Amino acid sequence: MPYGIPALAATIAVALGLVLGGAVAPVSAASAGIPVSAASDSLLVSRDGITFAPTIGGGLFEGAGLLVPGQSVSRSLWIRNPTAAAAALRVSIRNLVSTSTEFAIGVSLTATDSVPGSRPTTRSLSTLGACEVLSSAPSIAAGGTVVLTLTMTMADLRAAAARSSRASLDLLVAMRDAAAGRFSGSACRDNGILLADTGGFRTVAFTGGSVPVPLVVGGGILLGIGICLVLARRRRESESD
Repeated sequence: MPYGIPALAATIAVALGLVLGGAVAPVSAASAGIPVSAASDSLLVSRDGITFAPTIGGGLFEGAGLLVPGQSVSRSLWIRNPTAAAAALRVSIRNLVSTSTEFAIGVSLTATDSVPGSRPTTRSLSTLGACEVLSSAPSIAAGGTVVLTLTMTMADLRAAAARSSRASLDLLVAMRDAAAGRFSGSACRDNGILLADTGGFRTVAFTGGSVPVPLVVGGGILLGIGICLVLARRRRESESD
């Protein structure tokens, strides 16, 4: 899919607490002009399923650590309908970006929710379009809760592609009275709560063949010399006694 001109956005300034300098290329078109309502008590979210609020503090993947080739990292979001009537739910992507095309192809996103009859979906970041829907439910009972789990999995990318790369995304959580009918065809027109910096995924600095072998060997030699010096000193002290 086509990539736009690299640009830094405020919502992707921090990924897992680590700032990565340089330009960032959008994976899909930005959601400029998409209506987003202010947080309200008509929709509550939580990162632990215990404490609910109109929004979450920080990113959903905050503190998840570094994403390693061949491994995954997952986080769950609880979404509650606090109203006295059934409500329809739709969760979609906003502002999905990646530092490189190869990284976007090699990293996949799996969305799993607790909606009855729903099945997990897995897509590479490079194939996700603007306002891609991750979860939807035609009716959530009054006081009901849906759990959405997002999993980022990195393929066994070659070292050059995996080193110090990053991807991030925002979520738009929309809920409306179920009696009003289904959502419109495009999630880009949804009104809801924008959870900014929801996902920030950064890889390890060195992976696979990128391990600095000369430094490792040099460090081992220095360590061996240090041990020999310590042993020699102890031998001299023992002989002097």
